[in-house]
Amino acid sequence: MNLTGQTAIVTGAGGPGCGRAIARRFAREGASVVVNDIDESGALHTRSLIEAEGGRAAAFLANVALEAEVCALIAFAEATFGGLDVVVNNASDLATIRKCRSITGSIPSKPTCSAPST
Repeated sequence: MNLTGQTAIVTGAGGPGCGRAIARRFAREGASVVVNDIDESGALHTRSLIEAEGGRAAAFLANVALEAEVCALIAFAEATFGGLDVVVNNASDLATIRKCRSITGSIPSKPTCSAPST
């Protein structure tokens, strides 16, 4: 995958799971990444990891359940990196999802994700 010159938003990228792995992988593939989360320390940590690996990243706090905050997130990506090419809607609320267990079946208590190594 070559994402050189592209800008990506990854929501829910402040936690230790899939979002962070996706954001780091995209950065390694050349994308400028907007790390989005509602957890400031987690988002800043992911941004720091990307930068330490030589990537370009910015953190933006927004609750993707709120339309105005999503609009601000998109505007931030465009203003910071000059456009927007990819959005990964990874953010979730496991507490809400678990309420639907009887409809959807078993949902693991801790999701796991690992990005393929390059």
